[in-house]
Amino acid sequence: VTQYTQTHFRLDGIFLGLLLSYIYNFNPEKLEFIIKHRVILVSASTLFLISEFILERQDHLWEAVVMPAVNPLVFAVFIISALNTNKLKSNFIGYIGQQSYGIYLWHFIFVYYMGYFVTKTKMSVNTYSDIIYGMSFKTFFILYLITYFVLSIATGILFTKLIETRVLKIRDKLYPSRANNIISEKA
Repeated sequence: VTQYTQTHFRLDGIFLGLLLSYIYNFNPEKLEFIIKHRVILVSASTLFLISEFILERQDHLWEAVVMPAVNPLVFAVFIISALNTNKLKSNFIGYIGQQSYGIYLWHFIFVYYMGYFVTKTKMSVNTYSDIIYGMSFKTFFILYLITYFVLSIATGILFTKLIETRVLKIRDKLYPSRANNIISEKA
């Protein structure tokens, strides 16, 4: 697990995010190819992402080697497409975006423990029609995904409200922004 969580193993994704931000703000024309072909690219990216939920990292070279390198590119396609699609610019998406850091921090707990549950019960699945816990694997998989997303988002939002928002208010009282002081001095 450490090779997937330590910062120095994730610098490619951090750098790509910084690069995308720079290009989006200063050279947006360089993103035209992705915007023009976003339907195909988002579809391909979705297929790559789905493999994360189907294949075990320790059992598949694809998941262990290729996907950690491809993941930043997959999410870059999603981000660029979302930024350039008016239909996605809604209050809900904006709200989730504001809560995204808390969701990111807490989602791994659900990945780990739900994966532990699946592994511990020693489920062996050969086809999507195999029966697990009285339901088809396909139904089980859909419930797994829904549960993962709901728990990750709800927990991230809860802890953002309980901890981060309150700590930021204390920080702002103790250490007010210099930008606010400069603005009030000029007025």
